[in-house]
Amino acid sequence: MGMNLFGIGLPEIFFILLIAFVIFGPKRILDISRSAGRAMRNISKTASDYTSDIEKEMNALDGKNNSSDRKGDLNG
Repeated sequence: MGMNLFGIGLPEIFFILLIAFVIFGPKRILDISRSAGRAMRNISKTASDYTSDIEKEMNALDGKNNSSDRKGDLNG
């Protein structure tokens, strides 16, 4: 199987890029690429931040549950 991204093969991706190049021109394509790269970087950073926050909260909750279990063990 060849490269397949979102159900689109490599020839289709090249065709889309060629059409975009013809429509927007080389300078505008570079600007669009930079903007898309920044957007992807921001999305990735935001997702990473959310994942980190969720992991911290889960660890904090797990720590609280473990400490309450230990108290029960000491009292019981």
